[in-house]
Amino acid sequence: MRVLITSDTHGRFSVLEKIASLHKDKDLHIDAGDLLLTQKELDSLHVVAVKGNTDHFLELPLQQIVTIDDKKWLIVHGHVQSVKYGLEKLVAYANTLQVSYVVYGHTHEPKMIKIDGITYVNPGAVSNIRPQYALYEDGKITLIEGL
Repeated sequence: MRVLITSDTHGRFSVLEKIASLHKDKDLHIDAGDLLLTQKELDSLHVVAVKGNTDHFLELPLQQIVTIDDKKWLIVHGHVQSVKYGLEKLVAYANTLQVSYVVYGHTHEPKMIKIDGITYVNPGAVSNIRPQYALYEDGKITLIEGL
């Protein structure tokens, strides 16, 4: 399975569209929030997304759990778990859910780390000067910077 992973678009719809078009062969697109898009823009992307701290006008859940390659993935923005101050709260929460992967955003810093057998992925920010995102393919996650 091929999955596009994005976060923190902050209204840069054209950049997110470009990233999605570069990966037309994806099976799924997940986003960890702070989209700042209109509902129409969001719907056009066919993305599984969660609400970030700036997504006041989008009707999105604060978290989603999806199954990819028979593994459970938790998708959150991270503001509720205070990820800007460390991953402790997010790790404690993820451990209660028996997931294999956690996708989060909020910090605008790409990161991938494995803790207690769970892989945590922050794809960075689409809104950064050099847009950042991640790609999951055949069990491997790659952090990507630039278009």
